[in-house]
Amino acid sequence: MLILRKLQLINFRNYVDASISFGPAVNCFTGTNGSGKTNLLDAIHYLSMTKSYFSPTDNQNIRHHEAMLMIQGEFELNGEKESVLCSIRQGQKKIFKRNQKEYEKLSNHIGTFPVVMIAPTDQELITEGSEIRRRFIDGIISQSDHIYLDNLIRYNQVISQRNTLLKQANSRGFADWGSISVWDDQLAHYGQKIFEKRKEFIRGFEPHFNALFDAISGTGQSAGVSYESPLQ
Repeated sequence: MLILRKLQLINFRNYVDASISFGPAVNCFTGTNGSGKTNLLDAIHYLSMTKSYFSPTDNQNIRHHEAMLMIQGEFELNGEKESVLCSIRQGQKKIFKRNQKEYEKLSNHIGTFPVVMIAPTDQELITEGSEIRRRFIDGIISQSDHIYLDNLIRYNQVISQRNTLLKQANSRGFADWGSISVWDDQLAHYGQKIFEKRKEFIRGFEPHFNALFDAISGTGQSAGVSYESPLQ
């Protein structure tokens, strides 16, 4: 069982210095628009996923005219007390610690304190393109499967390296296709593993999707969900 007991914020978004204790049951945040309710939820997301749900750049979350931010949480995980700290300073490496010990790789923290985030932007899962839906699936699987997360990180690194080579080839007017083919092979390797895990996830997700669809619609009809890819 995972319980968040306390949350402390310094210079996070609109919070100068805040300390919040949570009750043992359901907790609700109330307040006027712009008072910081969503920021509290995003701070909890930071402690679980090492990043903001809404802002892609860490420095964007530092309060205006301040040099740093800190988010700290006290958890109870399977009966044991745990502390998580995230510290970000302008122009410096993000510091992330669990029980006062800093992580060498942020990805090692993902899944230790699982989180489910529900936001108005979730409508984009329906209205926007497939990249949004893939990112949603990746976020779920990565919290329970570190091998998948590692493959995903390596896949994105390979894409970055391959794109750099292609840009260099364009600027020079010729391409080293031998070097590029090495990255192509790695893309195929990690891409296949990612594809297979996503397909497995969808197979397990479909019965829950159908049950919820039936409960909401009340029609007794079923709905399907599938993962389409040129890979097989």
